[in-house]
Amino acid sequence: MFKAAEMQRIRVTGLRADLEPVIKALHEMGEVDFRKAGNGYFEADAPLEHFAEISEQLVRMRGIEAMLTPQPGKTRKQKVGNWRAVVDECKNIQVDAFLRGLIEQRDETKRKKAELNSRIAVLKQLAPLEINLAAVQQSNLLSALAGTLPTAKLKEVGKNLEKATRNLEQEAVEVSKGRSVLLAVFEKPAESAVKDVLVQAGFSEIPLQGIDGEPRELLATAQDALQQLEFNSKRLEAELENVSKESLPRIATLREALEIEEQRCVITRKFGRSARLFALEGWLVKAHEKRVESELSRITHGTIMFEEVARKAHGAGHDAGHGAAAHGAGAAAEQEADELPPTVLQNPAPLVPFEDLVKFLSIPSSDELDPTPIFAVTFPIIYGMMLGDVGSGIVSFIIAWLLMRKFKHPLLQIGCKLWMIGAVTAILFGIIYDEWFGFSHAHLLGLPAHESLYQGMPRLENTTLLLGLVILVGAAHIMVGFILGFINAWRHGDKKHAAAKLGWIGVELGGILLVMTYLFNMFGAEIGLGAGVVFGLSIIPILLAEGPLGLIEIPSLAGNILSYARVMAVGLAGVVLVQEIINKMLVPDPASGLMFFLLLPIFIVLQVLHIVIDMFEALVQGSRLNMIEFFSKFYHGGGVPFEPFKVERKYTEK
Repeated sequence: MFKAAEMQRIRVTGLRADLEPVIKALHEMGEVDFRKAGNGYFEADAPLEHFAEISEQLVRMRGIEAMLTPQPGKTRKQKVGNWRAVVDECKNIQVDAFLRGLIEQRDETKRKKAELNSRIAVLKQLAPLEINLAAVQQSNLLSALAGTLPTAKLKEVGKNLEKATRNLEQEAVEVSKGRSVLLAVFEKPAESAVKDVLVQAGFSEIPLQGIDGEPRELLATAQDALQQLEFNSKRLEAELENVSKESLPRIATLREALEIEEQRCVITRKFGRSARLFALEGWLVKAHEKRVESELSRITHGTIMFEEVARKAHGAGHDAGHGAAAHGAGAAAEQEADELPPTVLQNPAPLVPFEDLVKFLSIPSSDELDPTPIFAVTFPIIYGMMLGDVGSGIVSFIIAWLLMRKFKHPLLQIGCKLWMIGAVTAILFGIIYDEWFGFSHAHLLGLPAHESLYQGMPRLENTTLLLGLVILVGAAHIMVGFILGFINAWRHGDKKHAAAKLGWIGVELGGILLVMTYLFNMFGAEIGLGAGVVFGLSIIPILLAEGPLGLIEIPSLAGNILSYARVMAVGLAGVVLVQEIINKMLVPDPASGLMFFLLLPIFIVLQVLHIVIDMFEALVQGSRLNMIEFFSKFYHGGGVPFEPFKVERKYTEK
């Protein structure tokens, strides 16, 4: 905690005959984050020779897997051989052509079903009409229009159609209340006039393309054809399901094995090579260095050269090798002198949600303090002070738990975990404030005030005390930030800025004492005088390190501290809403009969809604106070994530 794991850059040089075993060992161990290797003695390496074969079969296996139906249940890991055995097994799999045929048939069946369903929908509308449209569809002299219109307009439409065309046949049947289906057959030249009449009557046209017979007979034929297609569709799906059950586990295993081998083939692009040697470089956790060196030495029978590449930034211009010294190591060290080591944070499991939020903001640099442990303390306290209600804490815990189970988005998962932790402190502060869904415990238990179980600190009755408390919490929080900033600067050897951080501590402490002495008369004049001296002397290192800009920033320090008053403001806003509005105006009384059952759901919904708003506001404001007011005093971020070359298995056994 507080400090990232110490990292070490290494260089490994060995015989090309040992390259594949070395890559496999490093991949399985998952300890090294590779960097581009090379000095004056090596050229850039290319992928391994069998990369083309691996890539070809990987594309095939991915294509086959995509055609298969996903299978439920737990995945059982399977064994695979070396890459040659995997490639040979893939070449013997010829199920892809059969699958493509199945899927083409299935897709064609789906297309035909969609067409038939559309046809059936049209025929169902025309089925009430007892007319054969075959002659009309084949005629060059006649046209037909079918559709629905208001039943009340049938007579008027009939008269207008007779005026529009002399040779007219029409049939209408009421199909629903107030709506009829109409078929009109007329001479082709009158089509435009007929359409005008129908449109004015609110006519909704039914397409007649392909309707070349009696609608009822065509409907029965289409329904029989659809039934046959449904049967074929189920048969194809069942066949595809059987093939998937039989083939998918092995296909997925082979695909994963090929992906693992592909990663090993292409990682060599970061390596250096000569006619007989290879060279690789990367970062690992210093504590794991011996284990990695020992394993590589074992599989190569001691023929590798394992070296540490020193960072110039740390005052090292040479390599400290294990075994033989490496020629040219100093040049490599200078070449990589300014590279920042990747960051590996070392926090226990309970702090991981806070670590994730810190990383979301920015990964800590490997040579600065990790703020996660302090953030894990200050965030729940600030959150709990704002929410501060036992009932709200319980409900917010349940809501966060349900959201975490329902949604798997990484950022939402982090937020829900923080909500759940903050809910616990909200319950504790709710006990201190004696707030239980906006009521006191005595009110809920029906106790007289003088018989209450304990004396709490209700926020509406103790606003002055609460304001003083949150300001003190804010001052302490910011002072801790300056202390961490001092430690960071001192560790980096930046004594000037370390002194400036001490100056800010003095300015903050002196300023607080001056305000308490001369504004609130809490201390004697001698304390105020001493505070003034501390304040004045503390400005000197700030001025030396930060210049006039540092002096301008002094008033903003007071603003940073006062911004913690939002802890009280957010909390009081919620208290006023629940106590003065919801609980006083809408609390249901069991003695009120029917009104009780009407008000109860409204009361519950408003309580939950107010809790959701409060918990969201507390999360946002608590994060803001930590990320801006607190982190700005010491945190730089900009770290590099540690991304080791590591095998991830789901289907294959090691």
